[in-house]
Formats: sequence, C-alpha cells, structure tokens
Amino acid sequence: MHLRHRVTALAVVLLSLAAPILAQQPAAREPGALRGVLLDAEGLPAEGYQIGARSAAGDLFLSPRTGADGAFALTGLPSGTYQIVAFAPDGSEFPLSSGTIAIAPGTVERLELRITGKGGPPGRAAADVQKVREASRAGGGFWKTRAGRLVMIGGGVLAAALLYDAIDDDETAAVSPAAP
Repeated sequence: MHLRHRVTALAVVLLSLAAPILAQQPAAREPGALRGVLLDAEGLPAEGYQIGARSAAGDLFLSPRTGADGAFALTGLPSGTYQIVAFAPDGSEFPLSSGTIAIAPGTVERLELRITGKGGPPGRAAADVQKVREASRAGGGFWKTRAGRLVMIGGGVLAAALLYDAIDDDETAAVSPAAP
C-alpha cells in the first residue's frame, strides 16, 4: 500500500508539471510566415527588394532580398496584423497592393504583391514624408519639424556650453617646473 501511494503521488506531480505543456496547442507556439512573389507596376518580377511587415507596435520584420523571379519568404512572424511594404535596393519604401494582412499562429500566407505608387526616401514612411512637406508648405519649414526643433535645441545647448567655457575663470595657469 505504501508503494501505491508513492506511485500515485509521483503521477500527480508529473501530470501537474506536464499539464501546462500539454495544454498548449503546437500551432500557438509556432510563428507565422509570408511567402510569395513581388511584381513591379508592369507585372514583372521585382528583383533585389526586401519585403517588410510592420506590426501595430512598430516592429519591422524584413525578408531577404527577392531573387530574379521576385520570390520572397518572411518567416518568424508572431500572430497579429501587419502592414506590408517593399524596400528597394537603395532603401526607398514602396507601398504594395496588399496593404495589411493578419497572420495566425503557425500559418503560412501566400501572396502575390504588386508595387504601387512612388517610393519614399530611404528609411522614411510615406506618411512621415508627407508631414514634413505639409509643415514646410505651411510656413516655418524645417524649423517646425521635429528634426528642426532638435537642431535648434541642440544648437542652443552647444552655444551655452561654449559661452560657459569661455567665461569660466576657475582655470589657473599651469606652473612650469622650471619656474622659480
């Protein structure tokens, strides 16, 4: 009887440890993926581009560069909704025909993407570029943008540091060891 209690207790402990692992579905642990082909505006395969998936939190996942056939594969995507963009070899960002897509855990979405519109400057989203253009047209130009304000503040801080250094009289002249 004593042995049976030990075996039962061991079984209860093992089941309690294994229950969280067994409760998880295998697909929930697996990330999703995007696979497909990227076409240019004329419908021809676009070579040398990277496909980007931007999450709602702002995380950007990038694929390796597309081949001569325009094929791409973007793996390791956590479940969620993503905005899909393409990046040219020079870094310009292009909008795509399929703007957003939802990725479920453990699934592979197959897409045929087509580049639409003009690309924006490298590293900048088209909406950000448009905000800068609108601020420039509204008057004040560069100084009303975030970058302009940072330059203005940084310049003021640098000027204050240089002025402080120029009037700082805590410095004493160095005494030469040869002086009497």
